[in-house]
Amino acid sequence: GMMRPQGYAGVGMPRPVARPPVANVAVAKPPAKPGYKVTSQSKKDEIGIQTLVGDYEEKGTNHGKKFYQKVQKISGHEDVKVFMYYWDARDGADFSGWWFGDQVGGSQVWARSPSHGPAPPRAGWKVPWDAPAAEAGILSVDPTTGAGAVAPAAGGGGGPMTAPKNPAAMGGA
Repeated sequence: GMMRPQGYAGVGMPRPVARPPVANVAVAKPPAKPGYKVTSQSKKDEIGIQTLVGDYEEKGTNHGKKFYQKVQKISGHEDVKVFMYYWDARDGADFSGWWFGDQVGGSQVWARSPSHGPAPPRAGWKVPWDAPAAEAGILSVDPTTGAGAVAPAAGGGGGPMTAPKNPAAMGGA
């Protein structure tokens, strides 16, 4: 049963020609990794906000959700890395949600969202992470590549919590 007849491979060869639709879908995706662009409408010149603003690319998975690392270096602090990641409730509800920090699960954190969606929420971030409330427009997290694929998931995940804040953020800017 181990030996395959030589003709078997030959029969299989022409088959990929019948599959262009699958290949085309893959090619249509941007070559860049999926990621996010973080911006701020805040007038405050907080070092925390400047640290977070920039482009983030996908780096791996933590606690079942993707995490991202900031692409740009921080001037004057080139060795500081910035990650956006999800942390589950293993350390308690107060520590669960989406975070910005210098390492995944590290002690140095700049911002937090209590959202548990599959992707980081667009709004509702607290800066600093223990601020009494999320300031409208202080941080906006928008998908940069493959936006069509990412947006519905993000909206579905954090929808009820983040949706009401968006109009306020636009109007208050």
